[in-house]
Amino acid sequence: MADFIRDDGQWDMEKIILAFPKFEVDEILNIPLNPRGGHDVRFWKWDKRGIYTVKTGYLLEMGLLQPSPHQSEISMRSRWNKIWNLKMPPKPLISEYILANKTQQSLPLGQISSARWVAPTSGQLRFDVDARFDNRRGCYSIGAIIRDCKGMLLAASSYRIRNPGSVFEGELWAIRCGMELVLRCSLKKIWVFSDSLEAITAINSDSEYLSPDGVLIKAIKDLLSEDVFLGFKHTSRQSNSAAHKLAQFAFSSPNPCTWCFVDFSSWLQDIVTLDLVI
Repeated sequence: MADFIRDDGQWDMEKIILAFPKFEVDEILNIPLNPRGGHDVRFWKWDKRGIYTVKTGYLLEMGLLQPSPHQSEISMRSRWNKIWNLKMPPKPLISEYILANKTQQSLPLGQISSARWVAPTSGQLRFDVDARFDNRRGCYSIGAIIRDCKGMLLAASSYRIRNPGSVFEGELWAIRCGMELVLRCSLKKIWVFSDSLEAITAINSDSEYLSPDGVLIKAIKDLLSEDVFLGFKHTSRQSNSAAHKLAQFAFSSPNPCTWCFVDFSSWLQDIVTLDLVI
């Protein structure tokens, strides 16, 4: 595939469109690339780390693996969102979730906590990022916001991205794109926060990821060498509400939006203010 990658590390769309049918073009363009380069590796697509195990091989042979694991993941997230958006007290809401979800998956109880945004230590910055999937539009959006120890807004971003293969990949894309915003603004001493525990755990782990997700994880870790980011932490959905609202805004905006050290619009200031008082 090296013949279809430009010198800047991005896909050469013209070559790909000429060489492949449309349905394959879309699949190829959804494969993340590390702009810093790397070597091609074989991976096992039925495991998130891309590593073959006897267990997944057996399940595949017995027909016990979903033919489209990414779509089933998105479907589950869509169902959870509908339940958590119901207007009812917390206890009945949890009961409704248990009735709707018969699997052994743990409940995302963090979504109903009363956690609020917590300022970083003096002299440090906090960068919150979130990805949202719109089932009706069939696309993802990213919201990113950077604030100092006093809660002052320094930079923000809101835009849509090409539909990734899974919710996990979408969260990784959000973190990577948000980190690039930080570098463009020449900021330093920043903690990165995301409400995706899976993404934060994968980034902080020493485990090897051979799958396409591993390319994004490596690209994120490579950016740490820039001596800008202090590390990655998980946060609750409530304390990430500003980034969540920015991601939601991207669905109503026809163009990508980035604000960096400017006179921020009143609605953006309101998001920050509300995040501090709740």
